[in-house]
Amino acid sequence: WNWCKTHKRELCFAFTALFLIALYISKSSKNSNEAYFKIIGYFTLFVGVIFSFFLLFVSRKKEFSLPKAWLIMALGFGLIRMFIITPFSVWDEYGHYEISYRYSDFLLFKFKSPHLMDKNHADYSNLEIQNNNKSAFLRYKDPFFLKETEKVDRQRIPSTPNPVQYIPQAFGLAIGRLLHFNFMPLFLLGRLFNLLFYIFCIWLAIKTVPFGKLVIFACGLLPLTLQQAASLSLDAYILAISFLFFAYLIKSMTDEEPAKLKEIIVLCVFSVLISPSKLIYWPLALLAFFIPQKRFASKKEWFFSAFAVAFSGILAIIAFSLPSIAVQSGESKAKILYNGEIGWSLTDMLHNPGRIINMALWTLRYTWADWISQAFGSIIMGLPQEVPVWCRQAHLYVLVISALVCYTANSEREVLTKFQKFGVALVILFVVALAMFGELVIWTPLNATSIDGVQGRYFLPIFPLILFLFRNRIFVTTRNVEKAVFVTEIFLQFYLVFMSVNLTL
Repeated sequence: WNWCKTHKRELCFAFTALFLIALYISKSSKNSNEAYFKIIGYFTLFVGVIFSFFLLFVSRKKEFSLPKAWLIMALGFGLIRMFIITPFSVWDEYGHYEISYRYSDFLLFKFKSPHLMDKNHADYSNLEIQNNNKSAFLRYKDPFFLKETEKVDRQRIPSTPNPVQYIPQAFGLAIGRLLHFNFMPLFLLGRLFNLLFYIFCIWLAIKTVPFGKLVIFACGLLPLTLQQAASLSLDAYILAISFLFFAYLIKSMTDEEPAKLKEIIVLCVFSVLISPSKLIYWPLALLAFFIPQKRFASKKEWFFSAFAVAFSGILAIIAFSLPSIAVQSGESKAKILYNGEIGWSLTDMLHNPGRIINMALWTLRYTWADWISQAFGSIIMGLPQEVPVWCRQAHLYVLVISALVCYTANSEREVLTKFQKFGVALVILFVVALAMFGELVIWTPLNATSIDGVQGRYFLPIFPLILFLFRNRIFVTTRNVEKAVFVTEIFLQFYLVFMSVNLTL
């Protein structure tokens, strides 16, 4: 009995895992490959259970380190999610694979025919776009290495002007091609490098941010963030860089030491890295104007330093994205959208500013809750069912608790000033406005009454900003809840693994 009292978390998890596995066993199917699929399902759940018990053991260590805990948890559950999410099931992963493959040609110094692919690498049989399809696991029966070198023509023009964001997965694909991997191991290697890049950046962000480390930790483990990181999605790069950029900005905004040139250069580099990837995240660079002036020798030095951070992002946008911006928004004539309807032209936007503002306000009023729900997993591409409401709410509670944690009785150094919070709020509104404007240009018909195409996942990179607004000196807890959040995440992450297995296999 004493042992049971001291190992309550392990017993709770054991009963939870047994119950979920029993639910999976109760499923029946007449598929001829059912035994094969069941073996994969049981193996995945077994690995998930063993890894979860290992994490529970880690949570009992006296010297508990949140950055190390992040590395272990994100890597383990990220690898499981990487395996169980079938190729092309995530948003736009099909296109990202072919574009990354093209960039891997340049890493391999193959400049002559970048549109050619090995036939096996372009074999997409048993795969479905934006659907986690169990038949995709039949591809694991294919030979591990390539047996033929026949080429096929894949005339696909890269849809992004910024090749930097494809480097992690392209590097993985390049190594796989050097080793003559077949499609499945090649694809997983690309995903692996994307995941490792994401995990490293979030780990560095947790170590860098002076307070609110638990916020970064919890945001990095949301159902949608970890799924995107475990795929070939560019969201992995965007989330990683934006979280890390925010961590360095918070450090600069709260540090009391004189600002150094190296610090400003680092901020400029992150502004260059994030701005052309998705233009709506450029406003993050404006937080440089909320670095205290007292950290600089003069007001002039402060202004030019902040201006350099913001303007470096604009220069990157001009260098990488100006042509595509001109095509999207510079047309004076009516353009045809993907669905055949007439879209907004530059002339329409100039003549209807009031209507655009009304559409934006209407969209914000009636869809903001949907955006938040989507960001927590109400739409999680690749699965035929949304993440349950209770699971989304649990993640929300974890985020709120993480935002209120302060470890000193006097929390002045763990909370932004009112002026800095005002700046963070402005940046959040700026990002939302740019997201809506972008979707107005790309997706919204001219006769629409609201702005179409805005997705909740677009706001995941600014979740830490939103949560830092809630940090205050009134509603705080000085208790160390890191282990409690860590253990809660073990249960939530294992359930997401079970959900993927149960719905797919």
